[in-house]
Amino acid sequence: MHRHPSTLTLPIMPALAGRAARPLRRLCRAGYEWLAERLSARLSARLSARLAARLAARLAARLAARPPARQQLRLQARLGATALALMMALLMALMTALALPAPVLAQGQAPTPDSNYPAHALRWIVPYAAGGGTDNLARALADAMRPSFGQPIVVENRPGAATNIAVAALLQSRPDGYTIMQAENAALLFNEYMFEKLPYKPASDFTYIGAIGRFPVALAVNLAFPALTLAEFVTHVKANPGKLDYASPGHGTPHHMAMELLKQQAGLSITHLPYKGAAPAMTDLIGGQVPMMMVDLASALPHIQAGKFRVLAIALDARAASLPSVPTFRELGMPGVNAYAFHGLIGPAGMPAAAVSRINAELNQAMEAPRVKKLFEDFGFEAMPGTPDAFRQAARAESARWGKVIEAAGVRLD
Repeated sequence: MHRHPSTLTLPIMPALAGRAARPLRRLCRAGYEWLAERLSARLSARLSARLAARLAARLAARLAARPPARQQLRLQARLGATALALMMALLMALMTALALPAPVLAQGQAPTPDSNYPAHALRWIVPYAAGGGTDNLARALADAMRPSFGQPIVVENRPGAATNIAVAALLQSRPDGYTIMQAENAALLFNEYMFEKLPYKPASDFTYIGAIGRFPVALAVNLAFPALTLAEFVTHVKANPGKLDYASPGHGTPHHMAMELLKQQAGLSITHLPYKGAAPAMTDLIGGQVPMMMVDLASALPHIQAGKFRVLAIALDARAASLPSVPTFRELGMPGVNAYAFHGLIGPAGMPAAAVSRINAELNQAMEAPRVKKLFEDFGFEAMPGTPDAFRQAARAESARWGKVIEAAGVRLD
């Protein structure tokens, strides 16, 4: 368990001895002075003024004391970057410790919600790199939530390993309501079927906070492809079994699985060509290097509106507002081809109900913000506000549906 902040020690100052280390000692003292000032301000809202003043005084006393030179290990003249990095790490560790709303829980102990939640910043993990559609969506929602949430919301990008790196970071955090993740198909629906030894179970290891919505996917062909309708597409592909390829942003993406679903529903034989992202895949689609792919409207809409490739059908129950002239697979006699990139907020299992309820309410309200609604419209994104339970039920139902598709396609990522 953490000790009370007033008993924390700051061990690096005595270690910085010798004339060559004086600049580092001055930097440490400056850091302590800054920390003392910030500490008094931070604690004033949660502790009594008397305790905050006593803590600040203790830190100030440390600044005035000159530590005995031989009581601790002395660092020699060549401290350089190592000592500086250590000093900064200690300061950051102390700040992190002071920001915790409660002591670290013993194993198996249930978290106790803060009476004034949220008391400090919220960490929002995004499983993709900065600058993509998911990241832009997360930052727009976080910005819309901040004013009423009353605390900073820090977006942290943790890309890689079919979003498993981000999930690992989430599950290593305390279930106290201060770390959440924007999850999509991989973590919510696909990975439990694609990985034989997945280190988590979506049904039991997540707290489902709220659905955000979904990016529709659509069947696109390049301008030279000899089909103007879905029926003509199916006829042409069946006449050329195994001779045609389709692109996707990568193995296990919603685009990949949507095309596998179409292949199963229509009895088609097409070879998968995985790319490293949607942008290079669409570049080759536009250039004619690949004849077809499933595209998400978030990244493809500008190219569609510019007439760079044709869209034959959209994989939703109803037509997309951003593409009202494009029919759905359901309208064209394939109701089973329903696919999209599903997004929602999750936390580690065991989050306090009060924190879940607060974040869910803030999320639903943020989706009504004008800037967010405009972004959704530009991305062709369908908002899905609702309760945590509705989100969990929808995610588990979709996971069961996609599990059958994945097993039939034989897709494995390990």
